[in-house]
Amino acid sequence: SKGVTFYANYVGENDEELLIKVNEHDSAVQTRTEKDSENTAVHRNSGIAHYFVSDLDLEKASWVNGALECRISGNVSREDIKLIVESIYGD
Repeated sequence: SKGVTFYANYVGENDEELLIKVNEHDSAVQTRTEKDSENTAVHRNSGIAHYFVSDLDLEKASWVNGALECRISGNVSREDIKLIVESIYGD
């Protein structure tokens, strides 16, 4: 499929790492995300379902907004990931 992929990787002073990935697709699709079998949640923000999962030592959020598939992951807390997502919408 045609489209653009954007990656940003941030490393903090205490080795916190955050990866942001945005894929543009021809249509609204969401690929699979690796996760643990427990500790999953879905939150809606601005009418969009955001999926929060844990995978070993990583917290992850993924969602689709139109043709954009968005993911944020890192060795930060679930609350930090939620705050980042909320900040995208100005909440």
